[in-house]
Amino acid sequence: MLISVITVSWNAAASIDATCVSVDAQTHPEVEHLVIDGQSTDGTLAVLARRPSPKRHVLSEPDQGLYDAMNKGLARARGEIIVFLNADDRYSGPGVLAEVHRAFAEADADAVYADIDMVVHDDPPRVQRRWRSGPHAPWKVLMGWHMPHPGLFIRRRMLDRIGPFDTSYRIAADYDMMLRLMRQRGVRLQYLPLTAVEMAVGGISTSGLRASWRGYLESARALGQHAGVAGFVIALAKPIWKLPQWLRGRAAGHGARPPGTDEGDR
Repeated sequence: MLISVITVSWNAAASIDATCVSVDAQTHPEVEHLVIDGQSTDGTLAVLARRPSPKRHVLSEPDQGLYDAMNKGLARARGEIIVFLNADDRYSGPGVLAEVHRAFAEADADAVYADIDMVVHDDPPRVQRRWRSGPHAPWKVLMGWHMPHPGLFIRRRMLDRIGPFDTSYRIAADYDMMLRLMRQRGVRLQYLPLTAVEMAVGGISTSGLRASWRGYLESARALGQHAGVAGFVIALAKPIWKLPQWLRGRAAGHGARPPGTDEGDR
């Protein structure tokens, strides 16, 4: 079962090497790594050139933003399973993709999703938020719940069914896609209680109050479109799900437990 890992990058010279190392270390034998670069000018391509791999394919050209670049990756991916790992993020251990493969094989799922830690990559890393999703339920979706996008692994056939990212969203196109996934009739979602990804804070949706406000407005729009509910009301409930995650991160701080070992911690 080939797993396609898509990494979108732009001026990520300081972090993309660690991302590549975490992909190259995976014990699952069938992996392709697609790096879709927005024509970086800071040395990102030089870093990638120093980390060659027969599994990695790099495309560098101008794009129309994050989700346009992600769609380019989708169009080029050959894997049966698709996942996005951004250039500031990394897998929390070498066995992550093997565990994901096992979950797909055992559950015959349309998508598998795992947990993530949102971290500041100090030395050692500082955990700000432990995102523990728990099992999916339709009522949770209507209360603002969703799985973390970096921890979501989707079968190609399901992505073909729900379609690519809607680039009219600037911040919440991943949330829009996840809503489309969760609202599919008969969809089979499998929760994997494993910390799969260390996601760096400070990305497009976590870079300040202005980004948070725009993300809220876009989330409300997506909810109204796909869930048939009062999106502005439901989107207000999203922080309720985040509060315990922030408290877990605050308790973890520096020197958190080894990543990829907190199964069942939610």
